Amino acid sequence: MTTIELVRDKRRFYTLVDGHAGYDDAGRDIVCAGVSALTYALAAGLNDCGVLLKYESGDGREEMYGAGGAARVLFRTFELAVQELARQYPEHVRVNGTVQ
Repeated sequence: MTTIELVRDKRRFYTLVDGHAGYDDAGRDIVCAGVSALTYALAAGLNDCGVLLKYESGDGREEMYGAGGAARVLFRTFELAVQELARQYPEHVRVNGTVQ
C-alpha cells in the first residue's frame, strides 16, 4: 500500500509518499504510476515556482517541503488528486492528514 502523509504548519507544507501500491506487478502497476506522476508533478511545480524548500527521494519514498501561497495551491491540488486515487483504490492508497 502507498501511504501519503500531508501536513500544513502555518504557511509551510509537507508530504511524504511511501510504499508501493501493490495493485499489479512492478512496472505494470497503474496505481503506483499515478501516484508517482502526481508526486513528480508536485515537485516540479514547487521547483518551478521557487517554493520548494526540500526534496528527498529514494527507496520508494518521496519527501518534500514547500512554503507560501503557490505551495499551498500546488499541495492542495496534489491532495485532491491523491484523495481521488485513494477513493478509487482504497486497498492500495491511503491519505493521512490535510494541507487545507
